[in-house]
Formats: sequence, C-alpha cells, structure tokens
Amino acid sequence: MSEHDISRLNSQKLDRVLLAVEGTPDYPGINMRLAIVEKVLFGKEGAGGLVQQHVILWRIHVWILCTLSGLVGTGLTLLVQRFLKGHP
Repeated sequence: MSEHDISRLNSQKLDRVLLAVEGTPDYPGINMRLAIVEKVLFGKEGAGGLVQQHVILWRIHVWILCTLSGLVGTGLTLLVQRFLKGHP
C-alpha cells in the first residue's frame, strides 16, 4: 500500500467519524442525539424535564410517608394511653 492509499483510507475513516458525530439531515448525529437527551432529562427553556419531575415526585412521596407515619404514631400513642388508663 502506498502512502497515498493510506492517507485516503484515513481520510475516509475521518469522514465517517465526522458523519457519525455531526449527522446528516436524514440521520441525526451524536451531537443531536445528546441534545435531545439533555432536553428530555433537564427540560427546555425553563420547563421541567424528567429529572425535575422525579425530584418533585420523590419529595411528594416522602412527605406523604412522613405524614402517614406521624398519623399512625399519634394514633398508636392515643390507643396505648387509653388502654393504660383503663378507659373503655
């Protein structure tokens, strides 16, 4: 293989890599795919993405669990107090 052939093959490989990264109008490249994933995960122009929605849902579920735990604890405390005092 001549030096010219090797150079041509390297050029073709580089062109394929650039095509995969930048894409074409018919085929989105890696850059476009990453931009789409970022928009889905983190939102676009202030709108909440999946990450923000997950954080909100997590906080809501923790609040509900803590509230239920407090209610059950209060209810059990009242029942134990009533039992210990001997009231029907």
